[in-house]
Amino acid sequence: MQNGARFGVVKNIVNFGAGDILEIYDYGSEKTVYYPFNRHHVPKVDLQKRRLELCIHEEVLAASE
Repeated sequence: MQNGARFGVVKNIVNFGAGDILEIYDYGSEKTVYYPFNRHHVPKVDLQKRRLELCIHEEVLAASE
């Protein structure tokens, strides 16, 4: 989430050897995007509420296309 807006839903967490990556279904584009799962991109995780805060970077979205 960014500014409280819903971005999508985490479908999976994968690791191809360079760190964990979130596989997220983006509600806006109706596509799957991949985001690095680190503090720079995901500064807050709330397991009880099943939510996370996602800092959206256009270059990451562009790399998922």
